[in-house]
Amino acid sequence: MRNVLKGSALLLALLVGVCGINLLRLPGPAPAGGPPAPVELDGDALAQRLGAALRIPTISYEEGRAPELAAFEAFAAHLASSFPKTHAAMQRENVGPSLLYTWPGRDPAAKPLLLLAHMDVVP
Repeated sequence: MRNVLKGSALLLALLVGVCGINLLRLPGPAPAGGPPAPVELDGDALAQRLGAALRIPTISYEEGRAPELAAFEAFAAHLASSFPKTHAAMQRENVGPSLLYTWPGRDPAAKPLLLLAHMDVVP
């Protein structure tokens, strides 16, 4: 048992070391033309949008039961009306009850970035 613990500790230390070395090898952020301009946010409006989104019952059911698609459609409509500039800049595709947004960059040869989130809750 003691050898298993020592081996596990050694593997963990090795993994941390490799991750640390790889982190140090990453290039730093590209220099920009200065800090971005601050964005003014309306906290009350943000809270209203979040509250409206939370009231939509996007409930994911157990195996064999279909989710209520009307709720997911209502959530998609809420996103579109709450964030019109985002929807103007991105292409939205419906994949079943899920949404897939594609945001084209300036350089089509650049590596893509994937951001994930979920919009369902469990009962």
